[in-house]
Amino acid sequence: MIGVVVPSRTDEYLEGLLRSLDLPEPSRSWQCVVADNGLSAEFRERWQARLGPWSCRFTQTPPPFCFSAAVNKAVALLSDGVDILILNDDATMVSDLWYMRALRLLRDPECARYGLISLAIDGGVGNPEQKHVPWSSDAPAVTETAKTLCFIAVLVRRAAWNTVGPLDERFVSYGFDDDDYCRRMRLAGWLCGVTQRIVVAHGHNAAGHSSSYMRYHGQRGMDAMFHDNQRRYIEKWGGPPGYERAGAPIAHEDQEK
Repeated sequence: MIGVVVPSRTDEYLEGLLRSLDLPEPSRSWQCVVADNGLSAEFRERWQARLGPWSCRFTQTPPPFCFSAAVNKAVALLSDGVDILILNDDATMVSDLWYMRALRLLRDPECARYGLISLAIDGGVGNPEQKHVPWSSDAPAVTETAKTLCFIAVLVRRAAWNTVGPLDERFVSYGFDDDDYCRRMRLAGWLCGVTQRIVVAHGHNAAGHSSSYMRYHGQRGMDAMFHDNQRRYIEKWGGPPGYERAGAPIAHEDQEK
């Protein structure tokens, strides 16, 4: 089983995402936990009535919004052993039968070493290897990447989550929580990759990415938050993302995680 985890504070964004998840999967065999940071009561009540209390739950997350803390709180509410699909609320599912496709990926023996698998992104994404491109049926189900997987739409194998642990909640601003998690995932012996077999669209209101951050903080505020988390990453690891591939040492603290 796969549990969907969505941090959100914007009704209109989450509306589109939940509709895109629900319509192609009428059996509703998936669970969804929304980390609620400001959704309306009417929205929560309507979607819980539509999907049912088992399929859709909301958990309150206090302001200010923190992506890593929101994800961790939602994952903690999923049933034990359930694999995880983390989605941004400004994403919408493009592929039909997405749940069946995701289960098939996780069960494929050729994908067993992948702890993190990004869905293909049609829209803004920092890692170009996550972009949606045409693919053929004989192409690999997952292609490994050495770069950070931006956490727009990522499948996390439960065994990998249990090994690596939750997201680091010290990253309280914007960015670098995904850089940190991908690095920890690889240190724990798991691969990170991209599949073209499931596609999501990304962006809202003319913003190609990070729609909520742009909406509530603007470009200047988002830039400040980005640099704040960049500083935290460098303090933790001793250098920016990617420098370890050039032979720089790895911080002892996270060798043990």
